[in-house]
Amino acid sequence: MSAHSILHFTNKIVVLKFGSSILQDAKAYQSVTDEIKRFCDKKYKVLAVVSAIGQTTDNLTQKHASLSLGKGIKDKDEARLLSTGEIQSAIYLNATLTGHGLKTECLCEAIYAKGTLLNAEPTGFAQDQLEHLFHHNDVVVVPGFIATNDQGETCLLGRGGSDLSALYLAHKLNALHCILYKDVNGVYECDPNLHKHAKCYQALTYQDALKCAGSVIQERALLWAKKEHLPFRVGALGTNSYTVIGAVATYFDNFVQNKLYSEVA
Repeated sequence: MSAHSILHFTNKIVVLKFGSSILQDAKAYQSVTDEIKRFCDKKYKVLAVVSAIGQTTDNLTQKHASLSLGKGIKDKDEARLLSTGEIQSAIYLNATLTGHGLKTECLCEAIYAKGTLLNAEPTGFAQDQLEHLFHHNDVVVVPGFIATNDQGETCLLGRGGSDLSALYLAHKLNALHCILYKDVNGVYECDPNLHKHAKCYQALTYQDALKCAGSVIQERALLWAKKEHLPFRVGALGTNSYTVIGAVATYFDNFVQNKLYSEVA
């Protein structure tokens, strides 16, 4: 345990996860910075978890397939290769935040895991390092999706694993809020791009989320949040609406005021 206990920051840390669907270009990192700054302005400590830029992971997978590497690529090498997308994204965000005057640092090895190298299970986190970094910074940027096993090898948390990264760290840090930012302002009853009158849920139980949120949230992350009774939010950048996952009931109408955003707006 470091001299700066994580308990000192209880109720001050928020975990914000930014997905590939919104991290498309340099302009997106500016928008993400603006969102993070909203929380920093209210004296929150922010743990920012990032996915790779756009289709980076798919492109990396297709690239080694196009080179006819086939089954010749080892799992440990594939894990290293695919991890570069998230690491690149984390460095880009950290540089953007620094350029806007925020006190920030990047930690690339935040989660420890066990199991297969391409679908590992989180088992711990870099507590001492995070405590130290939060004592000296307002923001810590972490690449999602990736972890390190007890042999020091890079491993992955499965496709879409950045959601699991964010939820796992939010739970371990006893974060006040965890928000998964997507390219939609919540979870819909059906695809809003195909059905213009689709309704957005204001709240979902874990069980109902498992039925309808699979295209928005990693199923494994949902199951983990359900097991740990960890509520979280799903929304878009710059909006005052989101879907609460882990509610006691599922509903569409906004029966309660959005206290979180009234605090940080």
